[in-house]
Amino acid sequence: MPALSKGQLAFNWLLVFVMPLPGIFAAWWLAGAKCDPDTLCSFTQSNAMIGFNVLLFFNFDIGFWIVNHIQGSMWLVDLYWCFVPILGAYYYQTRDTAEYDSARAWLSMSILWLWAARLTHNYLRREEWMLGEQEDWRLANFRKQFGWAWYILSLPMGYISQHLMLFGLQVPFYGVYRSKEPLNVWDIVASTLAISGILFTFIADN
Repeated sequence: MPALSKGQLAFNWLLVFVMPLPGIFAAWWLAGAKCDPDTLCSFTQSNAMIGFNVLLFFNFDIGFWIVNHIQGSMWLVDLYWCFVPILGAYYYQTRDTAEYDSARAWLSMSILWLWAARLTHNYLRREEWMLGEQEDWRLANFRKQFGWAWYILSLPMGYISQHLMLFGLQVPFYGVYRSKEPLNVWDIVASTLAISGILFTFIADN
């Protein structure tokens, strides 16, 4: 891809902050909405995991799919691997159905932010802070390989497939915000392993 102009680069940075806003506003509205029984609104209110993934589907899968086709690049997907788990964790924390031990919540969220900071820094450093100048080489190859069919195939191959992987990263935080069991030794063991993994990946990045 040709080098980005300053205007294109500024627009891409703006996209980073604008793209999740529909989902964030929808989550905020859903938290306070008075939903009729037996409706999708009521169902998503009482099922936090389903609610978040419905919003993620429309905002991430469909919204990003449309915008990235307009731009001719799926670069935005890579960066949002850093942010979607954080959005999911806060979504679970702010639901009416949430119940949790504050120490476990603080510890797990701190580790999540550390993980996201490491991944974000690595991504931006790899791209030399030029957001959108290039996309994942595998997706670029698919674009050439499938031609016009990529406009359709990119939704399941580039977005829905990654949504499923991001779903797996959310699951632990759904558990964190569904239990008031006090922090215990297994939390410390798991946290130590997680921090060690982040440290090893940071070393590997460098």
